[in-house]
Amino acid sequence: MLTVQMIDINRVHLAISGLSDIDKNKTVKKGLRQASKFLANKGKSNLKNIKSGNLFSSLISKVKRKRLGALAGFGSLGKHAHLIDSGTDKRYTARGFYRGQIAGNNFWTNTVNTNNKQSLELLYDSIENAVNKITERNGK
Repeated sequence: MLTVQMIDINRVHLAISGLSDIDKNKTVKKGLRQASKFLANKGKSNLKNIKSGNLFSSLISKVKRKRLGALAGFGSLGKHAHLIDSGTDKRYTARGFYRGQIAGNNFWTNTVNTNNKQSLELLYDSIENAVNKITERNGK
């Protein structure tokens, strides 16, 4: 499982320090939504050959409801994503029947590694833009 951590949490706290708790949560969730959608769209573009099917359609981005956080990954139809991403060795059943092997193409690993900084910058920019809109609306 790949996880992306926020590196500069102080930058986020500084941006939202003047807002109320409700506005803080909405602002951060909006930024998280945009960053996770960005990663999901980049993952879909890395699956160039597959435009239909379970793996392509199961790529989702989701913002958590109760806690601040976001997920970008595969839904229930993409249970086999780790096999396509990492590949497998030769597989045999308990009775000795050969079931093949899969060469991994690292589409999701490459997506997260190459677009991590861009998604974090998108998160920060979205939060800063939302804070600016709220402060202009409130006349502060």
